[in-house]
Amino acid sequence: MKPSPNQAVLHQPLSSLPLSKLFKQSATANGFTSLQQILDIPVEDLKTMEWFTSEMLDQITRLMNEFHLGTK
Repeated sequence: MKPSPNQAVLHQPLSSLPLSKLFKQSATANGFTSLQQILDIPVEDLKTMEWFTSEMLDQITRLMNEFHLGTK
């Protein structure tokens, strides 16, 4: 099965995504350049990272839903 064209958003620079300024700054400061890099980390591990907040998780969830990239 071919990947959805919407999956391209996962590899775009964080700076181009509709995420908060704080999200972009925090993720970039911690070495992340794309959403896929963040999604490669288990949620439970993300939650233990000092810079990662529940609001950031909410933003990821909203973006995934907006681009129809949720789990099936």
